[in-house]
Amino acid sequence: WLFLLLGCDLVRPGGRVVLVQPQSVVGARDAAAVRSAVGTRADLRELWTDDGRVFAAAVRVCAPVLVRRSDGDGPAPDRWADLWAGKLGLPDLPGLSDVTLGERAGVVAGFRDEYYGLVGAVRERQPGDTDAAMAPLVTSGTLAWGRCAWGDRAVRFAKRRWNSPVVDLAALADGDGVRAAARRWVDRTRRPKVVVATQTGVLVPAVDEPGSWVPCVPALAVVPHDPDDLWRVAAAVASPVASAWMARRAAGTGLDRHVLRVSGPALAALPLPVDAGAWDEAAAALREHAGAPGPAGIERFVAAAGRAYDAPPPVTGWWRERTRAAETAGPGGRRAG
Repeated sequence: WLFLLLGCDLVRPGGRVVLVQPQSVVGARDAAAVRSAVGTRADLRELWTDDGRVFAAAVRVCAPVLVRRSDGDGPAPDRWADLWAGKLGLPDLPGLSDVTLGERAGVVAGFRDEYYGLVGAVRERQPGDTDAAMAPLVTSGTLAWGRCAWGDRAVRFAKRRWNSPVVDLAALADGDGVRAAARRWVDRTRRPKVVVATQTGVLVPAVDEPGSWVPCVPALAVVPHDPDDLWRVAAAVASPVASAWMARRAAGTGLDRHVLRVSGPALAALPLPVDAGAWDEAAAALREHAGAPGPAGIERFVAAAGRAYDAPPPVTGWWRERTRAAETAGPGGRRAG
């Protein structure tokens, strides 16, 4: 990123800079200062992107085409996200509310300490285990759109394959360091919440109504300030508009350019629906789908969520295409099989 900035300093006004960069330069939060500094020096005219992996390192690349501006010109408009959206075929979004998810819920993310603190406390569920003593460990790989497949889908955790992993809560009762971090993580998340997967084609939330699951890093926990908002929060996250909005915001930061890397701060900034009545309808449809999954419930949800955000048809069409693609992909957006 800094070489890109240096290139803009080296050329004269009218000169061009084209430099291969990791795609994360487009949307990574840590690259924001570089994008801003480049914008004071040059106009972003074009953005070349590559779907392959042209280098040995596991990184996807792009190449911005920059034209040096004359000294004294004001800063250039920020076109990074718009050019990226054009490359991905992202639809235009409707006018969105200024009220964000973070105003109605806390978004909680765990890190290394929480992960490693759980390792020694996880085992397979056994007959006779009680919910008070054992909590289902829910990973991103366990989550399906609108529901949780814990116990039905094998997952990997701590370099092992698990069928029905649970956290032995008694094993977390004592200890310090990472064990204490894991204990605090369980205490913060053992309540009604929405668990959201990371590195997926569209946003994939599931609702833990009893509040019994322990989310596994890097899955996010969204805890409503008002428990009555639980399904409304889930409906906002599950909506086609939310995925399209996140695709623009998280440009270039995923393992694949068609995969969303969902961070806690980004999810907290998600705009909420503008039509309260339609939002309630979407929440009810999502709850129905979670209890009895099927295409009819999804269709009712999509229709209501579209009205809730006043979304144009291309947004829903884009979401449908991404959802179909995600059905044949594993965790992180990689094709299954």
